[in-house]
Amino acid sequence: MMNKLGIFLFAVSMVVALLVVSLPAGTRASPNIDEAANMAEALRYLEQIDKYYSQMARPR
Repeated sequence: MMNKLGIFLFAVSMVVALLVVSLPAGTRASPNIDEAANMAEALRYLEQIDKYYSQMARPR
């Protein structure tokens, strides 16, 4: 009986510990403006590379 209670208390404490650890990670502030600008710049760069290499692969 005591062994089952110990296992139950251990399991409950582990669940509580995981919840406490994961809560701060879920509350993130709104994205930084610089991150959005960097993402837009990266997408433009990828678009330019795509246009360049698609012309190289299929000459017109």
